[in-house]
Amino acid sequence: MKSVKDIILIWDKWNRDHIKKHKVTVAEVEQAFNNKVFIKRSYLDRVVIFGKTDNERFITVVLF
Repeated sequence: MKSVKDIILIWDKWNRDHIKKHKVTVAEVEQAFNNKVFIKRSYLDRVVIFGKTDNERFITVVLF
């Protein structure tokens, strides 16, 4: 099981297209990742990050 400190966000085409469907930008995901409010582990050992953008928008980021 990886530590949250070891997580690196990878911005391939699939990831960019996926967040675009949710009307979220790469910058917002990066901000929420850096401004974590709460982190938990989910099924299949995924990491769920609840974070806040610089514009005070709360978003949930699921990493696997």
